Amino acid sequence: MKTSLRFNLRSFVHFFFGVIFSSMVTHTISAQTCTMPNNTGQCSGGQGQVAVAGHNIGNGENFWSTINRTVTGSLKINNGGRLTVCSGVLTLNNLDMAGGRLVILQGATVNVQNAVTLTGASEIFNYGTINFNNNITLQGADSRIYNQSTGIINVSSPYQLLINNNAQLINANVVVVHTINLNVNNPNPNAVCMGTNSVMIATNVIDQTSNNNGIVGLTNSCVSIGNSYTLSNTSPTPALMVCYNQNATGSGSFGQATPTQQCTSCGVLQAANVSLSLTGDANNICSGQTITLTQTNGFLPYGMTYQWGTGTVGTNIINGANTASISVSPNSNTTYWVRMVEIANPNNAGSSSATYSVTVNAPSVSQSLVNTDMVWTGRVSNNWNNTSNWLIFNNGVMTQAAAIPELTQNVIIPAFPQTCVARMPTIQAGTRNAKRLIIENNASLTMTGGTLRVDGDFINNGTFTPGTNLVTFNGATNQSIQMVGTSNTFYNMTVNKTGGEVILNSPIKVSNDLTMTARNIKLNGNYIDLMTTGNIVNENESSNVYCFCPSAYVQRTATIGSNVTTQPGNLGITFTTNGNAMGNTVIRRKHYEAGTNGVTGVGVLEETSIARIYEVIPQYNGIDYNGNLNVDVNVQFFNFDAQNVSQTNNLSLYRSQNTGMSWENLGYTTTASNNVLLQGVTGFSWITVGPNDGNVLPIELIAFNASAAGSEVHLNWSTASELNNDYFTVERSKDGLSWEEVVRVDGAGNSIHRLDYSSVDKRPYAGLSYYRLKQTDFDGQYSISKVVSVVVDAVDKHLLYVVNTIGQKVDIHTKGMVILVFSNGETTKMINE
Repeated sequence: MKTSLRFNLRSFVHFFFGVIFSSMVTHTISAQTCTMPNNTGQCSGGQGQVAVAGHNIGNGENFWSTINRTVTGSLKINNGGRLTVCSGVLTLNNLDMAGGRLVILQGATVNVQNAVTLTGASEIFNYGTINFNNNITLQGADSRIYNQSTGIINVSSPYQLLINNNAQLINANVVVVHTINLNVNNPNPNAVCMGTNSVMIATNVIDQTSNNNGIVGLTNSCVSIGNSYTLSNTSPTPALMVCYNQNATGSGSFGQATPTQQCTSCGVLQAANVSLSLTGDANNICSGQTITLTQTNGFLPYGMTYQWGTGTVGTNIINGANTASISVSPNSNTTYWVRMVEIANPNNAGSSSATYSVTVNAPSVSQSLVNTDMVWTGRVSNNWNNTSNWLIFNNGVMTQAAAIPELTQNVIIPAFPQTCVARMPTIQAGTRNAKRLIIENNASLTMTGGTLRVDGDFINNGTFTPGTNLVTFNGATNQSIQMVGTSNTFYNMTVNKTGGEVILNSPIKVSNDLTMTARNIKLNGNYIDLMTTGNIVNENESSNVYCFCPSAYVQRTATIGSNVTTQPGNLGITFTTNGNAMGNTVIRRKHYEAGTNGVTGVGVLEETSIARIYEVIPQYNGIDYNGNLNVDVNVQFFNFDAQNVSQTNNLSLYRSQNTGMSWENLGYTTTASNNVLLQGVTGFSWITVGPNDGNVLPIELIAFNASAAGSEVHLNWSTASELNNDYFTVERSKDGLSWEEVVRVDGAGNSIHRLDYSSVDKRPYAGLSYYRLKQTDFDGQYSISKVVSVVVDAVDKHLLYVVNTIGQKVDIHTKGMVILVFSNGETTKMINE
């Protein structure tokens, strides 16, 4: 094939130059040859819109089409009849031209599905676009197709345009056809007449005319041949350019026409005559999203290729982009352009181009980003492990990430829903990493498997759902945790750091294991709630939970039954119940520094205790918190907690019933290094450990109560044990400052059994008053109980109800400040300890 082609082209060139210098060259084409008659059609009057079911348009009849419609039957235009396509798209199943006239106005389109034959003096005037989806034959002696300067004619591959007899195609713009066949029986010297700057694009050209100029052209007219050509008796036409594929096969020549294998001019001319348009998947996208841009022109002239770029046409060329479609992932608002350029000389471009502007959006986040920050989008799924769901921030721009987050990268999960955030992430398996993790307001992170490792701060302002999975803190410097109260629960949490501490900036909950592998958690004025199932694991001297601050604690809630031994949450305090259960019990381990925060009166130095204070709140029978209990209590602590307690083998258990303002030495049963056991504890409040100063209180008071009964006040108290107890004194006060004796009752001296006492104040104060119990032993030492309050109705007033400081009705014994409201309109404030 290559040898044959070389021979044909050599013959072509020899013939070409031979004709140029021959005296035989005398024929020319005049401007009159390609004159276009003006027939603009008729879009009103006449017989109106063409029928959808088909029509037979007769002599003198005028039909027209102005809307998108499909004629399902056969449409015939007879001699003297006319159809004008004024606007829209008219799709024809069959078109029979029998001497009639078809006019397509600019902006209108006609699609013809089946083969078409023009007989008689049929004429087609095309100002718009006509698409033939089958063969079209110009058969009649005077049949004409006039393709005006705005018209485009397409004959779909592999169909042919056959021009027989005296028919003509007179072209002023673009004709795209698979095969143009000029029949040998056509006596017309200009079977195809190419106007100035017009283009004929064909895969094959078969010129079998018996005349000398089957295809003629005016200035810059062009015929492009793709695969093959057969030419005979062609006349010289210097104004006609011929562009043919260098691999084309064929015979004959175009005389004085200008042939080229490189399409140096012809390809550019064709590109200039083809109007490009550009479409895309979307023109409003998100950062990292890939879209496809496609130019929609159906023909690429031989020798030409596509060229793409951004910004102004001809600038910022995209290297390697030379196909009809490209995929792009813009990171900011970008205008793309496409045009046709010569393959041999890309600087030689057609004048037609198309542009497409893309607006790029990015997820909105509430904090400033730094380079390498990772931003979640959920563009393709909710899987954390899918790279396509992540953007990376660098130099002020978010781009598609090449990998999922690493330990050196901050992770931001933006609010949902919003533009460019399609789904919220789920950790499904494996270990997923973040440096600083931020879950923004209205965002969420769910764990259904795997481990989340955080080497920086953990900030949750949205929703965190841990499932039954692990979050581990592993950084080398201080890390903070800050979570909203409605979503602050971890399931398993591990601290395994190489430096620094984990610092709480808000309360958290741990429902299973809080494992202290390496380094500390500093409560920082907040608390950890182990709920009813959580436990501290592996707490030790160098890895523990602490905070020397009055409001911080670690809490565990446990149901403690009868005759059981349990250490709820591994908080360092063990309970053995002898008989009655403690019920639903709250244990709070607080961490106070000795001598500060009101913790005084413990031990010989009056300001010495371990840093751990346990607030124990049992609920015996759901009503009585401390009655009828007999519990062995064992407190353990680390050297880290010991502070100034140096006598670690001579320690006592201490209890405070007034939040640490004063302490009573309950003694000990056994004591050892970092451990104190006391058996038979009957009441709970605050408990700690301090040096045994020998000042064990002479009684263990279970309860002291005062209650109004008509015009009297009944007084009751109980002791669990008594040592050298001489007598009790019940005192009352109107203001809680000045006290007077009500009654004196003898004590038991010494006792190890529960004893119950009672008395009556027959002349109490009217309204609100206070009572306390003073115990005095044989050597004159005494202790005073907590204060209780009583309201006795006067004759002219009685108590209506009690409210707290926010106006809610409460019980008169509710702890804290309450307000008593009387029938005469008086109110009185009262503080219950």
